[in-house]
Amino acid sequence: MLRSARTYAEWLQTEGYTGVVGFDFVEYVHPDTGRPQHVLAEINARVNEATYPSFLVEHLNAAQAPRGQPLIHAFRSAKVSPKVRSLTELREVCGQLLFNPETGLGVIPYNIGRLPYGRCDVVALGDSRRGVEDLFEIFCEVI
Repeated sequence: MLRSARTYAEWLQTEGYTGVVGFDFVEYVHPDTGRPQHVLAEINARVNEATYPSFLVEHLNAAQAPRGQPLIHAFRSAKVSPKVRSLTELREVCGQLLFNPETGLGVIPYNIGRLPYGRCDVVALGDSRRGVEDLFEIFCEVI
């Protein structure tokens, strides 16, 4: 999806578009191959749910590359309802799952101001779709 979004963004630039743009994709399992596929559902000339995680991946990869650390190739972002009610509690419960630049893997919570109300957003980062999905599931079980 990231590759497709980049291709669409480059095309929009050639058409003269500037600014933030969000792409909504629908993901499905191809009936013949059994592999995940996606199609573009909508282009939004505004910030959407994937904008912050996408910028975060871009920012982290820009820092990872010069240090020779693993690049992030996949992410999953979602709203979660943790049992913990503070960042301190969150770190205590799942500190080992938080993003580690040395491995290029981990979870980054954001919009943490809502933790006292049992809500926050999270992005799981990694090198593969399956790895990110597994990491996200483990994180959700722990919090």
